[in-house]
Amino acid sequence: MTRRTRVFPGTLVLCLLAFGAGAGAADESLSRQLQEIDGMRKGPKTPFAKVESQAQDLLKKHTTPEEQGRIYYQMTDAYGQGGLFHLELARRVVEYAQKALEYPQEPVHRIELYMYWGVGIRAAGRNDPFQPVRKAAAEVNLKGLKEARQYNIPEKPREVSLGSLLARPADGGPLTEQEFKRRSDVLLAAQRQARYEANLIHRRQVLVNQIVELYTSKPYAATELRDLATQVLEDSASVEELMRIIEEKGALKDDVVEEEPSEPPPAQPAWRWPVVLGINALAVGAICVITWLARRRRASARRTEARP
Repeated sequence: MTRRTRVFPGTLVLCLLAFGAGAGAADESLSRQLQEIDGMRKGPKTPFAKVESQAQDLLKKHTTPEEQGRIYYQMTDAYGQGGLFHLELARRVVEYAQKALEYPQEPVHRIELYMYWGVGIRAAGRNDPFQPVRKAAAEVNLKGLKEARQYNIPEKPREVSLGSLLARPADGGPLTEQEFKRRSDVLLAAQRQARYEANLIHRRQVLVNQIVELYTSKPYAATELRDLATQVLEDSASVEELMRIIEEKGALKDDVVEEEPSEPPPAQPAWRWPVVLGINALAVGAICVITWLARRRRASARRTEARP
């Protein structure tokens, strides 16, 4: 006769609580280690070998899709902030951005990853012919814009007014402590949503700026951009808005490019690529600072809400 093992409800509850506590501890451990990798960022002086080694160890230990996504995002961020000036490291920006996008990511991070991917293509291909590299980078930026549309990002940041916090109740009575707390909770939620939307708006604009910068560089190729945007975005209004900006920049007329030029093209100034990549790195860096500040605000708000 097969002997049955009885599991008491109390034992089951304890097992579930232990599992939940273990999962929470693992998440905190991963967060600490990712923060350690983030703290290694020192621009071009980042210890990339150490970053790579620690990140690869984390990928072996933390195997859920969400954890893998967080690790690959942090790797992309580390290489994207300091590795764009080195060809091999720039290629890793492209590789890890693509990997990160295969896993769950919050919308803000997904748009950032398309930004890194596009800049990485440009940095890795800076010694290659410009036009194919431009088209490849623009296609990635356009894919990012297409995905951004699904997040219903507003055109402008919303304004959150503090006036409603102390306004007299509609019935003319006094403002009770309970009503004040309810209004405070509503206001805090509105502020968090406004910051979240502002981050999305800023990142979307960076994608647009990257495309505009590419196609306002010589040789002009507005027809190529229109065709590419039509194919990727699948939204005529978005395409026309993009082309309107190109027209404002005076780059709507295509340049004639000879397939076999009679003389070699003039060499690009030695400072061109460092300046271009530097500008993009500053833009991405500014976004990371904004993200860091937003995280600190959220953590502070959570601590405030947790106080009795």
